[in-house]
Amino acid sequence: KDMTERYLRERELKATSDRLRAVLDNVSHGIMMVDQAGEITAWNNRICDVLHLDPDFMKQHQTLEAALQHGVAPQLENDTARRELIDYWRGRLSATEPQSFEQHTSEGRTLDVSTQPLRTGGFVASFADITDHKEIESELRAAKEAAEAASNMKSEFLANMSHELRTPLNAVIGFSEAIEQQIMGEVPDVYRGYASDIRTSGHHLLSLINDLLDLSKIEAGKFDLEEEQINLGNIINVCRRLIEPAAQAKNITITKDAAYLPPVWVDERAMRQVFLNVLSNAVKFTEPGGEVAITSCLSDVGEIIVSISDTGIGMAPEDIPRALQPFEQVSSAHTRGHAGTGLGLPMVASLLHLHGGDVRVESELGKGTTVHLRLPPKRAMPGYVQVAMLD
Repeated sequence: KDMTERYLRERELKATSDRLRAVLDNVSHGIMMVDQAGEITAWNNRICDVLHLDPDFMKQHQTLEAALQHGVAPQLENDTARRELIDYWRGRLSATEPQSFEQHTSEGRTLDVSTQPLRTGGFVASFADITDHKEIESELRAAKEAAEAASNMKSEFLANMSHELRTPLNAVIGFSEAIEQQIMGEVPDVYRGYASDIRTSGHHLLSLINDLLDLSKIEAGKFDLEEEQINLGNIINVCRRLIEPAAQAKNITITKDAAYLPPVWVDERAMRQVFLNVLSNAVKFTEPGGEVAITSCLSDVGEIIVSISDTGIGMAPEDIPRALQPFEQVSSAHTRGHAGTGLGLPMVASLLHLHGGDVRVESELGKGTTVHLRLPPKRAMPGYVQVAMLD
């Protein structure tokens, strides 16, 4: 009798079986296949390691019932508890729908168990020991909570300290102004000069304290926007006038390229701070005789974009992410002599983020910087006005 076809089929079946066995033995999960009659038809070696069973356990107990009786709770002496545990596993493994669940063992381990019913009856179950993963997850969660607590404590400290500093500082500024204006009587010119320096330094320090307070409020989620409809051109125009004295002192020209912008729904004080910070940075890092340019436009999707460019010292592209981090300053031979706290751009980014916008910085060392300030289309109000007030 010609047995060639049968031989070829048996060889093909054996090859398929060998491939399946190789796959099962090389996965990290413990695998067990149970047929409709409750017979364990296939398993891999990993299942004994995951379930902490003897290597020959599956060969000795080849039905689901026997495996449950001898493998699930052999250490339990209480018959009632033992039956309940076996019934629990029998119900879990014999579900008619795919399921996945975590199971804690009496040894303190955590198993990830998945079952998949088969069309011919029975099911495939996989077991993975995720104890180490859960411990790492718990440690990461604890570290995250500790970091958040430390950040909240820092923000609360900065907020409290800022409030405590502002009260005496306002008194210093007030008394220096009284001396400078000779409200209580004439004082020598040299003392008036000292009082002027005290007032200027006091206002500078008060500005830094206000930045710290605002930043701490933003980080703590306590910065409330007081939104209203405003003309963005008015805000930019006011900020430009405030910065012009410092620019004129360095013979820096501030130019503009007005565009058509809609009214916007924003916090006016926050927007004023955004433009003041960017413009003051542009003037600070631009050499005498340089130029600062303000442009504005609407994108194709309705985004409001205001760009402020300077011809200053610039920075390397890899330093831009650092410049956007609080208290970070890009240090190089070009930036020495330019004092600051490193709060300018981070404050801008935080305030724009509260409005749903963002900031994008383009810069090249020695060739200047361009800061693009973007507000989303939802901030635009119906009706368009020309930003001619930038003149």
